[in-house]
Amino acid sequence: MRTAVQTAPPREKSRALLIGGGEPVLSLVKQALVAPAWALRVADPGAEPAPWMAEAPDVVIVDGLQKGRKLLALLAQLRELDARGGTPLVLLLGADAPEVVTAAYAAGAADVLVAPVRPAALADRVAFQVRSAQLVGSVRSQVQELLHAQRLGGTGSWTLASFSGLMHWTPEAERLLGLPVGGGPRSIEALLRLVPEAEREELRRALEECADRNRPVAVRHRLLTEGGRERWLEQSLEPVRSYRKTIGLRGTLRDITAQQAAERELRRHDSRDPLTGLASRTLLLEQMRDAMAAAHKENHLVALLHVSLDRFRSVNQTLGHAFGDRILQHVAGVLWSVAEEAGAPREHVARLAGDEFAVLLPRLADSEEAGAVARRVLESLAEPERIDNQDVRVGASIGIAVYPEDGANADALLQHADLAAVQAKRIGRGRVQPFRRAMGKAAMRRFTLEGELRGAQERGELHVAYQPRVAASDGRVVGAEALVRWDHPVLGRVSPREFIPIAEETGLIGAIGSFVLATACRDAKQLDDHGHPLQISVNVSSWQFANTNVWEIVTAVLRETGLPPERLELEITESLMLDGANDPDVAFRDLRGIGVGISLDDFGTGYSSLSYVSRFPLDVLKLDRSIVREVDSDPAAEGVARAVVGLAHSLEMRVVAEGVDAEAQADTLRRLGCDELQGFWIRESVTLGELEQLLASGALVKRAKLGVIGVAKGEA
Repeated sequence: MRTAVQTAPPREKSRALLIGGGEPVLSLVKQALVAPAWALRVADPGAEPAPWMAEAPDVVIVDGLQKGRKLLALLAQLRELDARGGTPLVLLLGADAPEVVTAAYAAGAADVLVAPVRPAALADRVAFQVRSAQLVGSVRSQVQELLHAQRLGGTGSWTLASFSGLMHWTPEAERLLGLPVGGGPRSIEALLRLVPEAEREELRRALEECADRNRPVAVRHRLLTEGGRERWLEQSLEPVRSYRKTIGLRGTLRDITAQQAAERELRRHDSRDPLTGLASRTLLLEQMRDAMAAAHKENHLVALLHVSLDRFRSVNQTLGHAFGDRILQHVAGVLWSVAEEAGAPREHVARLAGDEFAVLLPRLADSEEAGAVARRVLESLAEPERIDNQDVRVGASIGIAVYPEDGANADALLQHADLAAVQAKRIGRGRVQPFRRAMGKAAMRRFTLEGELRGAQERGELHVAYQPRVAASDGRVVGAEALVRWDHPVLGRVSPREFIPIAEETGLIGAIGSFVLATACRDAKQLDDHGHPLQISVNVSSWQFANTNVWEIVTAVLRETGLPPERLELEITESLMLDGANDPDVAFRDLRGIGVGISLDDFGTGYSSLSYVSRFPLDVLKLDRSIVREVDSDPAAEGVARAVVGLAHSLEMRVVAEGVDAEAQADTLRRLGCDELQGFWIRESVTLGELEQLLASGALVKRAKLGVIGVAKGEA
């Protein structure tokens, strides 16, 4: 079997054109340009050379026997007919004539050889010229491609030779700079004159930095054009190195006029809130830095008011976002008006986030001036405003931070004003709160607690304790409230007053609430199985009603644990009743329908309303501890307690007094008809095992001579 043998394609011959070619020259050329590598064509010097050059020879050798002007004219004609450009023209002369050699080079010759010439020397010179022409052609092609790419991309380039100080420009660079194309090298000062005077020094520094530090530098600057139109250029500069020395610079120019315009438009949008027209956070920070710099020089104060609207989320959820937007626009107008009255420009009023605003007050002589402006803001917002046929009064909490005492820079001042506003909300809303250093420490602890709380359940740091509830009439233990406790290995026992608000704000309350519910139901079932039937109350937050399906969670836990529904009572807060977005009425009725009790916690304070007590299906009202604390010493508190008991009993509800810490309180509450008591005077919270021991021993059942039930702390 024969196999095919692949051979490389035959190499294309190089083509040489010999013009003239008497016998000695022809013999020399044939010996130098050996076949088959070369194909030689011999032409009559008197014939028209155009057809020869049309064949694009790789080299043209001219027999110099033709002397005088005719020879030089022939060389010039050949160069002109060289369509490819750069074809080597090699001239062979019979005798050394310096004036002819010089004229030949000027006419277009690439090389001139004087007889006698050896064939090897001619071969070497021809090979060198051909390779050089190929390299020059390649470079020329690359340059053309570069220039074409620069034209398409709107870029240009230049080089600066350090020894001459002259800049050489590409045509596109000259066009970008508005210079005549092909104008030749120019000095660096010619470039600087094209730049506005205010920006020349920056460009000069960029050039010096590139040269002195041997590293690339980018700089943007405007350009002065004859028509007065502003043009923006970006120059990328880099050093040209040779033998570890910088011998020059090269730069690339790019027209960024359109980009600059787009960036300006973007900054304009970013600096303004589209809904209210107020300054953005970014613009506010710039204004703050300027105001603080001036305050430092002139020795005066700068204050920042952080205005946080109260209960705005419920407005959006109940009346809709369009109505909420109208309120935000109204607030913006009020802040503008108050700021102008205080001598602050409109640019100093900003919208930071959804319902958070800021007012910058520069050039204050006293921090009390900031407090007066903040109170004026609250008064103005509280004035009724007609929006979509509704009278609206806006509540807000305001935090104040003052430079330099409360923050040395803009970010710190903004953060501290925010902390003060958060504190104002915590202590009752609708307040003005100056920043205090302790708030920074509190914020750091809060940050630490939030981070640790996220893994507390998985680490087994959370557990459930129970505080007994007794019948006021005979001291029987009739129930217990499930309370979550957090024992951290380093921080120790963390108060629920600290971590429950954090859990609600971060959404961690969902997982924690489910853990407490499941644990409490499982423990209650254990007590039931051991002969101690007890009603367990579990707190459910408004976050859980807003973000989870409480009905499904509760019924699933009851199924899993086997606890009878009537043994479970859910405690809710008044805030849940007020929040129209979380309407719990259907869930309440469904849960009560299967036997689960509903208790209203902390009743008698805050936003208490008799209307929703009668409207919602409730089983228990828990009298707030603030009333219980004064019930035996303050007639007003006793009157409130009596009214709550009467209301509850008229609606067939039970009344539980929480926070009973003294015998006198228990006595008064029993006399007023309160049904159940809970508090430290009854018993502190205990573990499940301790609760079961108390139930088994009956230790809490104790009658005093006045009929008041109680045990001392730590008994049993």
